[in-house]
Amino acid sequence: HLRELLLEAVRARLRSRAPVGISLSGGMDSATVGSAAGWLSEQEETLPPLRAYSWAFSEFPESDERENIYRVAGRYGLPVSEIPAEETYPLVEYPAHGPHEDDPFTSMFQPFMERVLQTAIADGVAMMLYGFRGDVMFGGNVNDLPGLLRAGLFSTARAELAELARVFGLSKARAVRRYLIRPVVSDLVPRGVALSLRHGLALLGRRGPLPGGGDGSKGLGGAAQRAAPHVRREFLKRAGVAEADLTPLQVRTWRRAAGRERFRHIMSPLVMRGVQYSERLAAGFGVAFGDPWGDRRIAEFVLACPQHVLDRALEVKRLPRLAMRGIMPDEAIRAADKVSPGPMYAQALRNWAYRTVIDLITDSRCAAHGYIDEAALQKHFDDFVRGEAPAFDLWSTLSLEIWLRRFGL
Repeated sequence: HLRELLLEAVRARLRSRAPVGISLSGGMDSATVGSAAGWLSEQEETLPPLRAYSWAFSEFPESDERENIYRVAGRYGLPVSEIPAEETYPLVEYPAHGPHEDDPFTSMFQPFMERVLQTAIADGVAMMLYGFRGDVMFGGNVNDLPGLLRAGLFSTARAELAELARVFGLSKARAVRRYLIRPVVSDLVPRGVALSLRHGLALLGRRGPLPGGGDGSKGLGGAAQRAAPHVRREFLKRAGVAEADLTPLQVRTWRRAAGRERFRHIMSPLVMRGVQYSERLAAGFGVAFGDPWGDRRIAEFVLACPQHVLDRALEVKRLPRLAMRGIMPDEAIRAADKVSPGPMYAQALRNWAYRTVIDLITDSRCAAHGYIDEAALQKHFDDFVRGEAPAFDLWSTLSLEIWLRRFGL
């Protein structure tokens, strides 16, 4: 059933007289789109020519996926245009790449995305296909140990629990509490009661001192708990983030914990915003945007399935791998993995774009508006440069700072 849905979702996005491009990596999501498009082209002579566009890493071999990319491209004869990663790192040629006036959100890898679109236009491409929402549909660490037990798959459940404990560095007891007891209790407690308790605890938690930013006390609840330490807590309170419940209303009555978690993934505001950003970026180049994994029929199928069928810690993206047998080369299915461009991101901020970052976090517009504590941000960046802190939560602040400076706010 999933194979039929995937093929139809890709076919529906191949309605073009001009060539269609595919942003192809070695991971399961885009490789599925590329393989499905190639397979359909073999079956149906009326489909447009296909071309692939891929990152090529020279200095960071741990991030390079060309071996698996060419397994898919070679099987279907897709010409591949390689985009040198080291020429498209974050903040390269600043301020040449930046957010749109309508939204401060931008990808740290916008230079790569724009180079792909520029290259595709030169090739006559009018539509680009991406594998963006494959992760939220079939990945994202949605674990369903209770579902395996309900299905009578006891030995599989035991092996799954052991793998979860290993991956997340948990003792067996803590893994049982997190992945079995907590979701079962969540399913048994009426959703209205659970939400009231959660809201009450958040209200109680807001009475104490707040961490970070040096401007408040500990204990903000809600979405504010996920804010970076340099974000001022007074700003979060003023914006109402502490009280915000970002959970869609529909998920509150979902029957099973794993299904609720999958729904949250699919409807994630961050994912939605990222897809909107990518579609706007493509439109700016006059190129249509296609996201087959975001097809409503696939979302409905995913939410109707027991989650343990879709994905497991021991079988990542289990169902797509099964569905693509006979379409994607077997070796490509086995090798498909999530490879991070993180090493290049870290190198860019620590070295290649270091002076640009320093400029962006000095005399900050974000600080002037009261959004962040500039001293805390600079300390965070210094810690990162020394390798003492993770870097990912720095980007959203840099993106907002660029937007504020570009549009004079």
